[in-house]
Amino acid sequence: MGRTEDMTWNYRLCKHPNGHYSLNEVYYNDDGTPYAMTESAVGFVADEDEGPDEVIGGLEMALKDAKERPLFEVPKEWKDSDAGGKLEKRDEQDEEDQEALREMIEEMQAHSRKMFETIEIGTEFHTSSGVWRCTDKGTRTIIAIKLDSKDKSLYSGPPYMVMEYVHDEHDLEDAALSKESWVQKFCKD
Repeated sequence: MGRTEDMTWNYRLCKHPNGHYSLNEVYYNDDGTPYAMTESAVGFVADEDEGPDEVIGGLEMALKDAKERPLFEVPKEWKDSDAGGKLEKRDEQDEEDQEALREMIEEMQAHSRKMFETIEIGTEFHTSSGVWRCTDKGTRTIIAIKLDSKDKSLYSGPPYMVMEYVHDEHDLEDAALSKESWVQKFCKD
């Protein structure tokens, strides 16, 4: 998890204006005043050589960290941010910038959906990061990204095409990884 004993994570139990509570990391200015916090509640992802025990240990440390601090009441004027995954105070210009960013993202996603709908399963792409292949969502070598927007059982975001990374033997020997463990989606949301 990469945490050392002298690090301060600043995990706080936060009470939101709507009455909900969550465990978040709060960020402070040099003078000690809070200026931002993680947008989503605390979550942990283990490194390749770690497992569930390390994730649970990290969560326990965060809970202990938060328990030692008073309840943090989230200011009402803090608003959701699409940038950086934080809640921040905003000015009018920043709101305009965020709206322009949202429009740009929506346009890119619409273009991606249209492009991906025309690509057949089995099509390969050669990029600087390697070779990618469009795969069927029924195999265990892909991430379950929703291909059919009417299917609510999978990923709830835009219907991205599913891609799998194609390794050569040299990659597999160096990384000592199976093909099944190297699965990624081609386009992030």
